[in-house]
Amino acid sequence: MYLLFAVEMPSVLLMAAIRNVHIARPTIYQVVKEMIDKMGYEVKLVRVNKRIQEAYCAELYLTKTEYPTDSITFDLRPSDAINIAVRCKVYLLFLFKVLLDVNSLSSMTFSALALLFVSIVAFLLILDQLLHF
Repeated sequence: MYLLFAVEMPSVLLMAAIRNVHIARPTIYQVVKEMIDKMGYEVKLVRVNKRIQEAYCAELYLTKTEYPTDSITFDLRPSDAINIAVRCKVYLLFLFKVLLDVNSLSSMTFSALALLFVSIVAFLLILDQLLHF
């Protein structure tokens, strides 16, 4: 079973952003958001889209504000991409085929599969709470 987790500092900054906690100095995510805005782009979506060995990867999709067909994609760590998505209030997509390794499911015990199912449901409930905060 593979787990998606964030390093401590990005997760602390994510919770601060969700709860609108003011931080005295700008975070790297606030700086990135301002840079995107000042360059005339906007964030369209963030997608956790693949796993290479045991590391998850995410993509940040930007489009030019004046020319929506002009787009750029960046590869990021999921923790960074999620932080930017929350600050920019855009969609955050997870491809579940990436989160679940289908080949490893056949070798899991029933209790491990049940725990995995409960974890996915809990994750979805937390994600729903975050998006409606």
